[in-house]
Amino acid sequence: MTTKPFFVKDPDAESDYAVDWKALTNTVPGAINDWLAVGETISTYNLTVPSDLTLLSQALQFSDTRVVFWLAGGLASQRYTVSCRITTSAARKDERSIWISMTQR
Repeated sequence: MTTKPFFVKDPDAESDYAVDWKALTNTVPGAINDWLAVGETISTYNLTVPSDLTLLSQALQFSDTRVVFWLAGGLASQRYTVSCRITTSAARKDERSIWISMTQR
């Protein structure tokens, strides 16, 4: 069973987050395996961001294998789920989500 990554954010902070589909190749500590095949990249992606959060920017990184995005806003004591759905160059689809817990710091 896989759990969603969990982050803590201050409502006044502007913070960056990433969803990585080729973790070992991108040297992420604790990664177990790669999801993308050799040479496969992300062709399209769609972020689903709750209305209390503001999506400031978004981009592909590391040869189109990782989606990075910046968020602002949110309400203290709330927990939000942000999802990223991709389609790859091999026409495969996947979706991953993260939790963001808002804490006034």
